[in-house]
Amino acid sequence: DYHIDTDDVVAEKPLNIVQKNLHCLGKKGVFNVKNKNIKSNFVTMTTDEGDKLVGDYLEGDYNTKQFDFKDNLDADLTDGSSFSGKTAKMFIIDRNDEYKISRGEIKDSAKFVYDDIVLESEYLEIDNVKRFVYGKQKPKLKLVELVEPTAKTAKTTKPAVGNKKETGGKKGEKPKANETEAVADYIYLDVNNELGYFERNVAITHKNSDVTLGMMNSKSDNAKLRNNEKIVELNGNVIVSQRENTIYTDKGFMNLKTNELSGDGNINFKYKIEKTPKKGEKDTKGVEVKKTTSAAVTTTKSGITTKSSVEAATSGGAVTKKLNDGTVLNEIDFSTMDIPELKTEDKKPSDSRNITPE
Repeated sequence: DYHIDTDDVVAEKPLNIVQKNLHCLGKKGVFNVKNKNIKSNFVTMTTDEGDKLVGDYLEGDYNTKQFDFKDNLDADLTDGSSFSGKTAKMFIIDRNDEYKISRGEIKDSAKFVYDDIVLESEYLEIDNVKRFVYGKQKPKLKLVELVEPTAKTAKTTKPAVGNKKETGGKKGEKPKANETEAVADYIYLDVNNELGYFERNVAITHKNSDVTLGMMNSKSDNAKLRNNEKIVELNGNVIVSQRENTIYTDKGFMNLKTNELSGDGNINFKYKIEKTPKKGEKDTKGVEVKKTTSAAVTTTKSGITTKSSVEAATSGGAVTKKLNDGTVLNEIDFSTMDIPELKTEDKKPSDSRNITPE
């Protein structure tokens, strides 16, 4: 129905508005032909190129190209990314006589997914032109890299968190995966280059699909993720631990593929060594020693790399040392360890934060 006095078109049946390559279909709603404002329930907005936004309720302005989704939004874009949230402000630009989704502000249980990267937060800002995502208010980044169920040299596949379909493993068996979670006060994603920047109070947990490698945990002031290489660069007051091994350093690296920890600059490395008693060995009180004992050893070096705590302390990369009392210990030989060649020249671009937070 068209109301002449208000210029409103009131539709109790599906309302479909088409402008250039932009389509907006609602179950029912109101469209003002003079101001070009729309209010509609259960809306699906699409572009001819394949972008799709679905929400329970929409208020929009075709003049300013601002569209506010309330009560749930789910979006899938042609670049392979998707995002969702309870409320969102979406902005559209006219480029080359076609409409394009330029940016969005998603609030309340916001979630962005691209490939094996998932960024969750109470507030996300997405720049779809520069392909940059900014998260604040308890942001959390997750990586899940599926691992083919082969030997220890298993290959990894990238269909993971973002895909609804999971592969790998026997029927009914959960696929093996390398899982990483990172939290910080602020998280920035450069989607094109698959780079992540973490600022303030950074904490990262990494669990390898090979449980014998142990879980890695780190804390630092700032961090950078190079997702294509699966390397995390940690900066400022770095603490990285793995079982009984802990590295304190100015700068550290976590290799999410090999579970290697490495540090550079003012390193304090604390690790655990074990003593297995000889048959019939007695302690100072004359009682036979039956259990394996251990001791924490702390050392300092300018640079070090270690793999898992078990491997570093008891196997390759270790030498046997005999103390004055005859005790035989396995101690890490620091002289045989090298810091891997890592690219550090790639610094955060100066315009990478060119998104204005709310």
